[in-house]
Amino acid sequence: MFSENIRFYMDTILTEEALEQTKIVLIGPPPINGSENAPENDQIEADVERLNNGKKIWPRYKTYMSKKRYAEGMMDIAKEYEETERVIGLNLWRGVVEEKLKEDGEGSWENLEKSELWPGCGLIGAKSFEKGWFTDGLHLNRKGYGVLNRMLIEEVEKKWPELAVENL
Repeated sequence: MFSENIRFYMDTILTEEALEQTKIVLIGPPPINGSENAPENDQIEADVERLNNGKKIWPRYKTYMSKKRYAEGMMDIAKEYEETERVIGLNLWRGVVEEKLKEDGEGSWENLEKSELWPGCGLIGAKSFEKGWFTDGLHLNRKGYGVLNRMLIEEVEKKWPELAVENL
């Protein structure tokens, strides 16, 4: 249903004559931050996997993954409107996760997809976002807004150079 609503607004803006110069930036949601759960020394890999499978049915993890899917859906919609030259998409969920990986100097996106130990997801073995990323586990803080700011400026200047700060 959300896709239909987003497309309705997009179509309305893109077809309204009075808005013909309007540019649209679709921003997907960031992840949330669940607490870090390190494996205990006596836990074997099979126990951790079994416990994590159980955690995947918990509301917190489901919310975490639904935000990932929502962000991916927003990017799919942005791609549908690429030919208009008036729409870009920012996958903030992925941007925040990738920045966290870079900050930690660990892993790659591909390895995370295999392990499903996304930062902040709350599974055993997954890291959380430290202080400065979120104010309360949901709302962005300085580091999170820094990622959004960087992504927004980079993408807008790349797609619409006439909107670069030096050109305004």
